[in-house]
Order: sequence, then C-alpha cells, then structure tokens
Amino acid sequence: MLNALRRGGSIGFVLLLLVGAGCGASTPTAPAQPEIPAGWQTTTDAASGIAFAHPPNMQKTYLDAPDWPPRVQVLNEEYRCLEAGTSEAVPAGLTKEHIVNGRAYCVTTESEGAAGNYYSTYAYAFPKDQKTVILTFSIHTVQCLNYAEPQQSACKEEQSALNVDGLVDGMAQTLR
Repeated sequence: MLNALRRGGSIGFVLLLLVGAGCGASTPTAPAQPEIPAGWQTTTDAASGIAFAHPPNMQKTYLDAPDWPPRVQVLNEEYRCLEAGTSEAVPAGLTKEHIVNGRAYCVTTESEGAAGNYYSTYAYAFPKDQKTVILTFSIHTVQCLNYAEPQQSACKEEQSALNVDGLVDGMAQTLR
C-alpha cells in the first residue's frame, strides 16, 4: 500500500483497503474487571474512596493479621521505588522492588520479635492511573520451634504457604 502511495496511487484506495481489512473505526470496550476470588469480600476505604477485594480475615492457627484489611493510601505522584536498608530488623526496615506476575511493587518490610512472636509490617506501593497506591498491613507469626511435633510441622507448613507477594498482587488487581 505504501508503494502505491509512493507511485502516486490513490489515498482513497489505500483507506478503503485498510477499512476492508478490519482497520477502520472500532467500538471502544471497557477494560475487563478482574475476577474476585471466591470467598473474598470488598472493602471501600473511607479516606480515599478506593474499593478493593481481600480475604475476609487472616486468622489462621499459627499466624494472623492484627490490622486487617490493609489500609490504603493514594499519593498524587508517579510511582518510583527507592531501594534502601540492609535488614527488616532495623527501624526503617528494608525496601526492595518486587516483580510479581510482571507488575512492579515497592515493598518495605519492618520486622521485630518478642517472646516467641514475630511481627512484620508491610507497605506495598504500586502504580495505578498515574498515581501511587500503598497497601499497608501487619502479619503476626509465632515461633514454630516452640511447639512439639506434629504442631511444629503444621506451624512451619502454614507459615511457608503464605505468599504475601501473591496475596497483595491479587488485592491490587481488584482496586477500583
């Protein structure tokens, strides 16, 4: 077609070919809403107006999330991740960028332990509509080595099955 234009061919002819080939005007479609996993519930944050789906609770046998569901903060600025820190156990925590299912999250984790308990606070920042959204929550786990078998193995299995990155990615995809 470009050769036809270079040789002085008809623009009308080229446009007709493009429309005939399915390149004409199309009807815009709304983006597909993500599927909400069965059993999840939707919460709307009063301050930001953001709604998102999440598991109804994080109460398990050997872990829980005391401040569930996550808090939402929306920053009117473009997403960026400044990695910092050397350990989760220092006061400012550890900030690293995680790629989950092809999406970038800037994750800050602060952790501390006391008397057989371990507390981790997470802040997941990610881009959404030219803004930055942050989901913040804490997870409390127990020290599995304080239990005898078979509870010790059950504790280790339950805690290792928790995929925080996957959980947050699932929630982030339901934001609206």
